[in-house]
Amino acid sequence: MKTTLLLILLSSLASGVGQILLRAGARAAPPFVETSIWSMAAWLSLINWQVVAGLAAWGLSTGLWIVVLNRTELTYAYYVASLNYIILPILGRWLFDEHLNWIRLAGMGLILSGVIVTVYGKALEK
Repeated sequence: MKTTLLLILLSSLASGVGQILLRAGARAAPPFVETSIWSMAAWLSLINWQVVAGLAAWGLSTGLWIVVLNRTELTYAYYVASLNYIILPILGRWLFDEHLNWIRLAGMGLILSGVIVTVYGKALEK
């Protein structure tokens, strides 16, 4: 179980890194407006090293996720992977100065509680 938990966490980490890189790459591109949403030039402006690296991280995450799904139940794996809903907002605040209010923090606390209960419950099954 420890190896599976580690694989879930590595998949989540790779996914999170991918999200951060995609956000950074999107911020580096000119803003999309109503008139440019269908412009090929606007879409091509999104191709930068952060976006490419973010997509590569997502690819790694997906590969690890497939291994995880081969080893354990989706219901367990997905609960643990939901740690990204805690980690990414914190990183978004720290790296991009995004807003975190008390409602979001409370939700993150509830998610963390659910992950702890799920992991503890899985450990009791053995």
